[in-house]
Amino acid sequence: MMQHIRAAAAVACMAVAMAVPARAQGTGAPASVRQVNQYFSYDSVAHSARLTIVASLDSSNQALNFNGSSGGDLAVEVPTGWTLQVRMVNNGPLRHSALVIAADGELPIAPRDPVFAGSGISPIERGLAPKAHGTMQFVAKRTGSYGIVCGVPAHAQLGMWLFLVVRDDAPVPSYRFLSTRKVLGSMDGARP
Repeated sequence: MMQHIRAAAAVACMAVAMAVPARAQGTGAPASVRQVNQYFSYDSVAHSARLTIVASLDSSNQALNFNGSSGGDLAVEVPTGWTLQVRMVNNGPLRHSALVIAADGELPIAPRDPVFAGSGISPIERGLAPKAHGTMQFVAKRTGSYGIVCGVPAHAQLGMWLFLVVRDDAPVPSYRFLSTRKVLGSMDGARP
């Protein structure tokens, strides 16, 4: 009788162990989640990535920056079809927003419509108040180069943008700094 109880207990423990997803060591997150840095993580099983953008992180580029970078010297890359969730925190004294636009040359003075459904943090043109935060979530359905830009008029032209690259052949998302030739008001000459 005691052997049957022990065997049943062992089977129950194995069933529980198999039902609980593996955890990344020390993080409490599933093993499929990779924390790239303090701003970027992804889940290779859920095919999703999370990006935190801190608008006006520091005083670089007159505080017109995302995570301290400006003028397209930062690129986030995701595989086609993955979901990207972006949380933006406005750390500066001015209003800021974020939206995804096509990287097709000149940066707009005023915002355009976002290229993917859900790829804008409202109010886009007016921007979030200082110390406020907002989110956007969208599926990166089409390959190509895009910009995540501040939609407050003239902010993107003054350098408040970063690249978003969507690729079929990207094995996993990435977050990397680029050495670029900054051209104010344009995405040309600074492609990842």
